[in-house]
Amino acid sequence: MADDVTTAARTWHTGQRGSIARARGRRSVAGRLSASAPERDLQPSWGVLPSTAEIAGAVVQASESGIGRTTESPAECRPTEGTSQRVCTGRLVVRIGAQPAIITSLSTCAPNQHGQSHWPVLRLVVMHDAETGLAQQPCWGAMFGPEAVSEQELAEKAMDSLPDRAVILGDRNFGIFSIAYAAQQRGIGVVLRLTDVRARKLAGPISQPGEYRSVWKPSRWDGGARRGWPAEALIEGRLIAARVGRGKSQQWLYIFTTLELSVDEIVGLYGRRWNIETDLRSLKRTVRLHHINAQSEATMEKEILMAVSAYNLVRAVMCLAARRSRLDPRQFSFSHVLNVVEAAWPKLINTTGKKQHDQEFFKVLDLAAQCTLPKRHKQRSFPRLQWRRGGPLRFRKEEN
Repeated sequence: MADDVTTAARTWHTGQRGSIARARGRRSVAGRLSASAPERDLQPSWGVLPSTAEIAGAVVQASESGIGRTTESPAECRPTEGTSQRVCTGRLVVRIGAQPAIITSLSTCAPNQHGQSHWPVLRLVVMHDAETGLAQQPCWGAMFGPEAVSEQELAEKAMDSLPDRAVILGDRNFGIFSIAYAAQQRGIGVVLRLTDVRARKLAGPISQPGEYRSVWKPSRWDGGARRGWPAEALIEGRLIAARVGRGKSQQWLYIFTTLELSVDEIVGLYGRRWNIETDLRSLKRTVRLHHINAQSEATMEKEILMAVSAYNLVRAVMCLAARRSRLDPRQFSFSHVLNVVEAAWPKLINTTGKKQHDQEFFKVLDLAAQCTLPKRHKQRSFPRLQWRRGGPLRFRKEEN
């Protein structure tokens, strides 16, 4: 795995210097990475940062096929041993995440419920590896207008890039029949959280924690008239009811799964779904995917793929550093490892041979292994804040 990632890095950095598309692709990824950290941390290592015009030119003329290849097979970077592999007997466990993105300077703006919008809003669905956080190739579509698509439709499309015998973790937004049925048709296992109403309609009254054998059939609310489900459309699985939380904060958790694992293993596996929230935060804020500057759909597509490529580059370094130091990839700070990658980028570009490149790359892994998150004995607590609305002065204040 280290050789594969090293070879990929050399292809980006030194392998084909005569290719203008690859050179501009490198500059575009560099622009995505450099814009995510404070300038004071980058200026000593970069010297001169790429300008906005250079980054835009790199994105416009980058090779679409070359960009796409960097987001096609993140599963290859997973550690050889991990929790998800022990629990799911070698299956790749992915989580579905959805996020909106604002696009500026695009000529077509779809209307929303308030009229014509000022800029388009994109709906983006990404599947992440539950263990390493690596992202699959994203799927996107319009959020408003006549061509608007739902998160569930995009999630079904994103399943096509998953390997065989994968497992999908989804929250209540994706705990519907169409997602489970699409996964079953592709040979993919599911661990989906259901709403209280849907769980009770599926298994009847539930008064005790446990598991209930269920046969899930589509109802008229599952898009039967529009989707046209076949008569034999059904999903055989288990509905798991569990009580989670402590004291008065306990609540019911309903999970539908097609996996033959114990109740505790299923509940523990679903508990790892929360990592998708921090992964989406890294994509939206650290890599700046929440706001896309594009003047054409082709440029928008390249911006998205470049952002995911930069994200996966950092995640791959975290994964290899975890294997080298025998740690969990989730123990590392994404932003700190990103700073390490940025500082090492010029040295990796200027290496003259494979031996020198490998030496520099292993230094990167050793530095990344030091970027661990602090071990807190209890969760951090902050006072709740709110925005004061109205008036010329808007500021945040503590809410009593």
